[in-house]
Amino acid sequence: MKILLMALPLFFMCSAISAAASSEIPPCNIRLAGDSTMQTVDPEKSPDFGWGQVLPELSPTSTHIVNYAKGGRSTKTFITENRWQQLISDTQPGDWVLIQFGHNDAAYEKPERYTAPVDFENNLRRFVRDTRAKNATPVLVSPVVRRHFDDEGKLRDVHGIYPSLVKKVSEEMDVPLIDLFKRSRDKVLELGVIDSIDLFVHIGPSVHSCCPEGRIDNTHFTKKGALEIAALVVDEIQTTGLQGLYQCFSKTLK
Repeated sequence: MKILLMALPLFFMCSAISAAASSEIPPCNIRLAGDSTMQTVDPEKSPDFGWGQVLPELSPTSTHIVNYAKGGRSTKTFITENRWQQLISDTQPGDWVLIQFGHNDAAYEKPERYTAPVDFENNLRRFVRDTRAKNATPVLVSPVVRRHFDDEGKLRDVHGIYPSLVKKVSEEMDVPLIDLFKRSRDKVLELGVIDSIDLFVHIGPSVHSCCPEGRIDNTHFTKKGALEIAALVVDEIQTTGLQGLYQCFSKTLK
């Protein structure tokens, strides 16, 4: 009995230390808003992968990632289809919300999704305000690059002003920025015209039921490409000092 009484204080002290240590690590709940380059794709229906789809492979099982991204969506249609409203309704205090748009906002030839630059900025500001109102943290992500090389082997910019508008809103509203446009552009240029093909869906005839004649797609990723982009996202989280978010991706990147 005497030994037991002597051991009890040590037991409670260890329990207190353990509880304090665990309380220092906030839960990792991440919500993703974006387009087809981020979305989760059914492999039975299409051979491409969104980088948000493979992001859980770079995180421990304790990290909870919910992907609301949908192909063909711009900031405008994400709002008009109530996708943003659903995300923000689900958002809880302490969550992280990663927001990546620009591909479809810039598609002026498709008026149903095109978003004028001033409206694009305002939509991003709304996303930031709504997220903060839920005591969650918004993170803006500039649109990932498309693989469009010209005849001289130079990567052609097809996003126009939209990546810079993401950065502008980030600076004006003091929002963390993952500059995925720059990081993915650097990666594609590093790989060059030929090797960069491996990141994107280039398949021959009869390879997938979705496209019996084959598919050459310089926007959407193979699984290897999606993992490369997701790794860039995690590396940006680390280098920009988002430590509270980086702990959600503790796996070693190779």
